Amino acid sequence: MTYGREVVHACVFYSKQSHDLSDLAMPGKGRYGAGFQGVCQILTETHIPYRVIGERNIDAELMRQCKIIILSDCAVMNEDTIKLFTEYVRENDGHLICLGRTEPALSDVLGVRFLGPLNYKTSFLSVGDKKIPLRECYPERFEPNEDSEVFWESLHPATEVVMKKRTFTYGNDVAPGTRREPLAVRHSFGKGQCVYIGGNIARCYSVYGDPALRNLMNDVLRSFAPSPIETTAPGYVETAIYQTGGRYALHLMNYAIGQLRGFHGAGGPAAEYPIIVTDIEISINLPGFIPKSVATYDGTVLPFKVINGAVHFTVPRLDVHLLIILEGK
Repeated sequence: MTYGREVVHACVFYSKQSHDLSDLAMPGKGRYGAGFQGVCQILTETHIPYRVIGERNIDAELMRQCKIIILSDCAVMNEDTIKLFTEYVRENDGHLICLGRTEPALSDVLGVRFLGPLNYKTSFLSVGDKKIPLRECYPERFEPNEDSEVFWESLHPATEVVMKKRTFTYGNDVAPGTRREPLAVRHSFGKGQCVYIGGNIARCYSVYGDPALRNLMNDVLRSFAPSPIETTAPGYVETAIYQTGGRYALHLMNYAIGQLRGFHGAGGPAAEYPIIVTDIEISINLPGFIPKSVATYDGTVLPFKVINGAVHFTVPRLDVHLLIILEGK
């Protein structure tokens, strides 16, 4: 069978201009790349179908296909791109998430007034009674508009690094101080909604891998719109779904490594055995789709039931790759 059209829920915007600016301002740090990779990593591990768009292929029609668009450290944009994002939110019920340093011309859309970056190498994300470390974050300072809702705050140590004035070395035991700043806000703009997160938690996740940051980002993503794929599969199982006519093809790829051949005499560091995943519960919610059958590509029929328009079934075993066919009526 052919792959057909990939089902996409979110889009990640890649800004070459912002990437170049970041590398010019902080050569060798890889800050933009780490943030961009962190967003993609979170979407993959939380099983949200996505694609990457950029300055060369972005247009209004493509953006309307995306329930959510995510910008990571997109500090520089041309006027045409700014207009596209503004119209996407205001006119098309779009959902926009911006992380870290963001183009100032989007401040009205995001419902904030930018005040410049805070020079804290270590700060803390405060949500409820949790205080989650943010390493190498350098959050943007901002004031929320009156109609914006602050839902996360950041806590900072007592001393901020200021060039030629103060220096302070933060160790792993650094504790949060009492100074608070807004870190994340939610804002309605026209028909759509936006979230602005001043600290790029995706970059922190990419570098340090704290699952609490991934879970918080997942909560934000799913607060806008539920993903067409919900599953109990662990994060190392990648999912992708394609449509061909009235048929959908779901791919499950298991990237967990159980054992390595770790020396060159045995062929180099190649995966020897996968970690087998069993009893994976999956829910597929595709508007207007009524299933006739669910089966693996080799013909094994999987029992299913439809609840509130979503197709629910269980995959008994995943070794490395499995293709599941959902036939529509």
